[in-house]
Amino acid sequence: MLLPPWPTSLPQLLERSEDGRRSGSTFPLSSTAAELERNSRPDGEPAPWDQRLEIGGPNAFNFLQALGLSSDQRALQDTGSKAVLAARREFLEVPFCFDSVNWLAKSMTPIESDGPDYDCSHSDPDLPFSIFFSIPNGTEGIPILRLCESMLHETMHLQLTLLEKEIPLISEVGELLKAPSPWRASHRPLRGIIHATYVFFVVQQWCTAKLKSSTVTLSTEAFLKRRIEEIGCEISTVDWKHVNTGLTASGCDLFSEIVRLSR
Repeated sequence: MLLPPWPTSLPQLLERSEDGRRSGSTFPLSSTAAELERNSRPDGEPAPWDQRLEIGGPNAFNFLQALGLSSDQRALQDTGSKAVLAARREFLEVPFCFDSVNWLAKSMTPIESDGPDYDCSHSDPDLPFSIFFSIPNGTEGIPILRLCESMLHETMHLQLTLLEKEIPLISEVGELLKAPSPWRASHRPLRGIIHATYVFFVVQQWCTAKLKSSTVTLSTEAFLKRRIEEIGCEISTVDWKHVNTGLTASGCDLFSEIVRLSR
């Protein structure tokens, strides 16, 4: 796959790029490795997923308050614990996704959604290793796949933010540009476009890998195939000729390959 899991390595494409050579960076980064160590157990391993739930903690309270969201955190404790463990079982079948969530999603905060068929998730560059997500009803089948998508989506935002700290993907000119977004139905800064493309592409790759699972049913197969098609269509509708004018050489190489593989 083009994008092996962080923190195992960077894509070879970026490692040999001019921007990557100039930064002299390799993963895992020493500074980020230190942050990971501080968020791990004494033996250096990531904490069990059900122990990462932040129920009513300062991150949850401050972030939810800033977003204007209300959430009965205590009521989500039991359902959140069962749900993330069910999601972990699903991710274990796709190692490149499991590794990313396992290492980067150090704090997991369940939040309320607007309804049973509406998924809500958030992350913030200023809150590293923290993801926020709603819990669909059910711990198997399509509901748990929806939860996995939310968790993976927000983890990939964190991953790309870490990557951007080491290898520039957007040029100085690109910082001023906007482009139409198929996900927001509005013009968005290029960083929003490339983040959406990156996270949805990885979700698409995860769906493709899940189709090979022995646990796939007719309903989950239909769900996965629909998401693969939807994401491919969305990525293809981005005005890449315009977006590429604001990307670095590394950015152009990475997203040209993502567009090709998403078809």
